[in-house]
Amino acid sequence: QWIGEIPKCVPSGCERPAEIPNGGYNLFGHNDTTGMLVAEGSQIYYFCHSGYKLSQEVLPTKRECRDGRWTGDVPTCMKRTHCDMPQEIPNGNYVIGDLYPGTSTYGIGTRIMYECDEGFLAYGTVKLICTSSGYWSDYPPKCIEKDQYCPHPGQIEHGNFVPPADVACTKW
Repeated sequence: QWIGEIPKCVPSGCERPAEIPNGGYNLFGHNDTTGMLVAEGSQIYYFCHSGYKLSQEVLPTKRECRDGRWTGDVPTCMKRTHCDMPQEIPNGNYVIGDLYPGTSTYGIGTRIMYECDEGFLAYGTVKLICTSSGYWSDYPPKCIEKDQYCPHPGQIEHGNFVPPADVACTKW
């Protein structure tokens, strides 16, 4: 005669992680049938909503379910207080109009202006500002060779020329 209780099989895995304030995560793996556990080996990748960035102390942003526990620490999303370094552009550069007072970073309110090298013209927005969301106000312009730049197509009778945003000009 057997002594003791019959063992029960229970699902293994990690508890589904809670959402993080001002961000979230993408889960790559499988849930158990109850939806409460995430399978061993599953991975989560954290992200922050616009205007926020992941805390530097908790990189990388990936965690994995191993032996019923998530590896690493839960990251936090912090409010962005400055923009990333402006993007370099071929055949041009940028000039810093004014930095955020008292810092050497590209703080909220910092203005830059892109300039093209001799023989090139800017296509796009040349004056950008670091917005309150911590992102530049627009994409940098492209510098196009002057002889490849299309002139204004001319006036039309009883109307105006307004190019669509995706208009392109190609010289043959």
